[in-house]
Amino acid sequence: MIGRIIHLDEVDSTNLFARKLAERGEPEGTCVVAKRQTAGRGRMKRVWFSPEGGLWFSVILRPCVEARYTGQIGLIGALAVARVVRKIAGIDARVKWPNDVVVKGRKLCGVLAEARITGDRIEYVILGVGLNLYIGRDELPEELRDRATSVSIESQESQVLAGESAGEKENGSQETRTAPGSERSRGEMPPDVVLEHIMDEFDMLYGRYLAGGFDCILAELEPLCCTLGSYVTVVNGNERVRGVARALNPDGSLVVATGEAFVAVPAGEVTG
Repeated sequence: MIGRIIHLDEVDSTNLFARKLAERGEPEGTCVVAKRQTAGRGRMKRVWFSPEGGLWFSVILRPCVEARYTGQIGLIGALAVARVVRKIAGIDARVKWPNDVVVKGRKLCGVLAEARITGDRIEYVILGVGLNLYIGRDELPEELRDRATSVSIESQESQVLAGESAGEKENGSQETRTAPGSERSRGEMPPDVVLEHIMDEFDMLYGRYLAGGFDCILAELEPLCCTLGSYVTVVNGNERVRGVARALNPDGSLVVATGEAFVAVPAGEVTG
């Protein structure tokens, strides 16, 4: 599935760039990756902070599935990112339904699946991924510092905690350590290599999905979905559903136990 990769220094939005290519017939697997976005977007057209130091990319997909299953693609993308981050950085990254990757409740990555639909048929899906890789805490906008994180921030915090534990065992000796998020690690994996890992993981999951449906993804997704088991409020338009998130349906919807019934929510914004 992986096709050509288009590298850009700067673009308004990799999703918008990829959409133009898809409209011209660009084949499935084409990937657009940029060092910076000037108008990156998340769900509900929210602005996505995307400076140099992150991994911002979009992939053109042409799945033969019904239009109502577009959300499944976003979940598969989030699962691929979470698994790769856990593997290469040792960070407890988890999927937050419907399309985020979080660490300890802070947003590490956003995934946006946008489809061109004719009737009930998908012509193409643009899968956009915004992963905060090597962005220090002091580089984040102040209003995001409590809600967002990055691979480098989480890696440094883990190293500090491990170092403090080791220091306590060495006769109480202490070392002067760099504050988490104040400087970047010198052993960073190049973004292109991280991209390759994510694309390989997604390629494997996507292939299984096309061959066997979403059921074969659920068994791997649910253990990493931090939404399950939590009391949530899901806002979908003017509708609000409150209760405990119990499971994911085979169509990708979230099953919420409200106390009166089990409600399947196809999409929405989740708050704790």
